Amino acid sequence: ILKLKDKTSKAVQLQYESNPYPRWDCIRVPEQRRGLGHWLCSFSNKFTNLEITNVKYPKVLVAGTGTGQQSIGTSLALSGCSVDALDLSKASLSYAMRKANELSIKNINFFQADLFEIDFLKENYDLIQCSGVLHHTSDPLTGLKCLKSKLKSHGIIQIGLYSRFARFHLNKIRNDITKRSLGNSKQEMLNFRKELIERMNSD
Repeated sequence: ILKLKDKTSKAVQLQYESNPYPRWDCIRVPEQRRGLGHWLCSFSNKFTNLEITNVKYPKVLVAGTGTGQQSIGTSLALSGCSVDALDLSKASLSYAMRKANELSIKNINFFQADLFEIDFLKENYDLIQCSGVLHHTSDPLTGLKCLKSKLKSHGIIQIGLYSRFARFHLNKIRNDITKRSLGNSKQEMLNFRKELIERMNSD
């Protein structure tokens, strides 16, 4: 197991070594890859005519790739790209590498690393993707600064964070678990999940 300095990173690492997430089976493969500029402009016209839209062979960093959905999705979506994908969890990375091999993807390099400790990466990147990660760190702002240090001057960082609105129903379930003093062992969670499914089917 990777030796980490940050206590929060260690706790997150242990969680995902035991429970790689998500354990996905399939992914949408686009009929045709798009250039980075075309891809960015599909999100917003504000990218039009910026320097980054002229990049033909984008270098991409996925910080917190987990089981590989985002890094593999990006490698399939962007033409001419090379992707470096890092994660704390060896188990998650193993899942990601297996999926990449199943899809015969050759343009991803996987690394076990903490985003606080990425000086070993010699590249600077046109696009950095970090989804569902920064809010799990001990210091999100410092984490963001670490990522920015690896960004090219014209580069873009794409960030995904939790929102209170989106997690409203999840928080209700967490409160239910707390009130009932349920444990977090694998079997207890499987039993609780089964109960939730049965409850939903009966409504």
